[in-house]
Amino acid sequence: LFKYRPHDCYSESWILNEELFFASPAMFNDPFDSKVMYTAEGTLEQKKKYLNLLFEKEYPGIRKKKKWEMINRALKDGTLEKSHDGHIARMQKHINENGIVSFSRKPNDLLMFSYYAKDHTGYCLKYRRSSENVLSMAQKINYEERYPKFSVFDLALEKEGAIGDKVLYTKAECWKHEDEWRIG
Repeated sequence: LFKYRPHDCYSESWILNEELFFASPAMFNDPFDSKVMYTAEGTLEQKKKYLNLLFEKEYPGIRKKKKWEMINRALKDGTLEKSHDGHIARMQKHINENGIVSFSRKPNDLLMFSYYAKDHTGYCLKYRRSSENVLSMAQKINYEERYPKFSVFDLALEKEGAIGDKVLYTKAECWKHEDEWRIG
């Protein structure tokens, strides 16, 4: 894997100390990269199913009648929509605070030197990826026509980390030339 860098006060850390810097996505040149695009859009049936599972998880052994009273109240007063914005803000804060380190599979790309090596005045470091080092955690970026947008009611994404992985490892197709891998 390769890392394009400007020559700056951190060069020694990168080159001699083999340190990595995990940048906040808030600093990225692509304003949509690693942004949580989460909606509360869904059918009434999806919302009922979601709330049913949520209440069963939150209140094990809850009586069916009580659970459906809570579901109907939540649907009527818009509880889901109200909690939506806070949930997105917490997810985005977590992503921004933990950061990402990006690499490329391309060792000599003019655009990469322009973007990340301060207008061709920096350098490109080569890293060997193996099961014994942290680079084994690097994952290939998926390039898609559109950035992922999630519905809170998409139960397929309920698996721990599924949404975060989709957000962190998906970029717009226009960036495909970077052939990016990252650790996030």
